[in-house]
Amino acid sequence: MSTQAGTIVASQVRTGGFPDAFDSSLLDVLPQSVASLAGQQQGTLEFAVDASLAQALRNAQVADAADTPCRLAAALALVESRLSGAEEVTVRVVGADGARQARIGVAGPLSSLSSRIGQAGLVDGQAAPVVWASVAEGQAHDGAASTWCLRLGSEPILEVVFQSPLSLAAATLLAGCVLRALEAVVASPELSCDAVEVVDPDERERQLRVWSTAPAARTRDGTVHDRFSEVRAQTPDAMAVVDSRSSLTYAELDRRAGSLASRLRSAGITTGQVVGMAVPRSVDSIVALLGVLKCGAAYLPLELSLPAERVAFMLADARVDAVVVADSTALPLPDGVARVPVDGDEPAWDGDCGTDGLCLRRLRPGPC
Repeated sequence: MSTQAGTIVASQVRTGGFPDAFDSSLLDVLPQSVASLAGQQQGTLEFAVDASLAQALRNAQVADAADTPCRLAAALALVESRLSGAEEVTVRVVGADGARQARIGVAGPLSSLSSRIGQAGLVDGQAAPVVWASVAEGQAHDGAASTWCLRLGSEPILEVVFQSPLSLAAATLLAGCVLRALEAVVASPELSCDAVEVVDPDERERQLRVWSTAPAARTRDGTVHDRFSEVRAQTPDAMAVVDSRSSLTYAELDRRAGSLASRLRSAGITTGQVVGMAVPRSVDSIVALLGVLKCGAAYLPLELSLPAERVAFMLADARVDAVVVADSTALPLPDGVARVPVDGDEPAWDGDCGTDGLCLRRLRPGPC
């Protein structure tokens, strides 16, 4: 069994989630997934604990069994503060006497942080849910998006039970940070909270060197859809767009947008023309936008609640020859304006649609 911090030794992930909102800035900095955003992910993870750290925790547990969940809570509080920048965090510790909670400042020596957590008051039944709770062995708690428990048997593990809005990636990242913070809490209690580095050195190097690398500058002939195609080629299965009902990967979005471009070309739309977009804000609206660009045209968003006379004026003024519509679109269109459905199964159009610059020359006479 590996003892590397953050290494998963067992896992079980399923659908489901926590319905309530959380008052924590930690969620703003953690990786999310479509399943977690939709409230459809939960699971149990087990992370190996280093043997020397486990022994130090066992030694402390002999003196005070309640000390272990408080130390774990201190590590969790430290991680939340360091990742989110919050000066105060909400801690919850669950023991044999029930759940205790406090809002504490993360400052000063690590030993004082653990002591203040140990003085937290009991939680009443109306307490709002929290992002995390440190739970003693043998206890259960359903008032948190994640529960954390140190099991210090012959094969010591950190058990994490999580549910939405946390994702698998978020729980895994947090676990690595918590194990590093826990080592500092146990081995160096005199250290100041702001002196503890919770992020893995390799991960920090990646953030500083890779994430900070500026993208290549756009050329005069570069297009939005070309840039999209570059990202799609690199990460075709990554999530590209999500709404409350559905989602699309980059590959799926590219396929649907290319199919729409074929229907627009079949409707007579060529490079530089203007296409209306009568699609409610959703995944479909992004398909429509990208499909119009792939066709080489410009798009004109149309507000579906406008009077028919106003829509007719906008279409005539912009010289619109086609409007992309969703199945639910009931917008009346003037004679001569083609209605092109956003959905279809036509093969993607692969012709030359021109560049942004060429479109601008067609739409706006004179130098670009």
